[in-house]
Amino acid sequence: MDVHAACEETLAFVFEAAERRSAPLKVLNGWEPPPTYGPRPMVLPGGAIDGVLAERAGALAKKVRPWGEKHPGVRVDARAVLAQPAELLLDASQEAALLVVGRRRRDASLGAHVGPVAHAAMHHAQAPVAVVPHP
Repeated sequence: MDVHAACEETLAFVFEAAERRSAPLKVLNGWEPPPTYGPRPMVLPGGAIDGVLAERAGALAKKVRPWGEKHPGVRVDARAVLAQPAELLLDASQEAALLVVGRRRRDASLGAHVGPVAHAAMHHAQAPVAVVPHP
């Protein structure tokens, strides 16, 4: 889940789906440092990665908390993880009954309307995939 985007539609979908199925819900935010020159990851000062993950975990908890209150019967495990987002979701799909991926709505009439993470999930996930558009 993108912690910096409005994604109320996606959260509504996943919480309602989990509640209907009496299933636990795992909400994941994958992040990896951006590349700089070539394939090597950007070098961050000591502890900076932990700080970024802590900030993302806090933002994720803030987004998920109101939905957990609306759906108190749903057990939620929300985590920010140092991992490439598509790989993180594909790994999670091995144990999932349903993989839900958000995607930003696009107004363009031409071209692909899903990003690389949703595309990877649709083509390689081990579980059924629901792609939920959000602003």
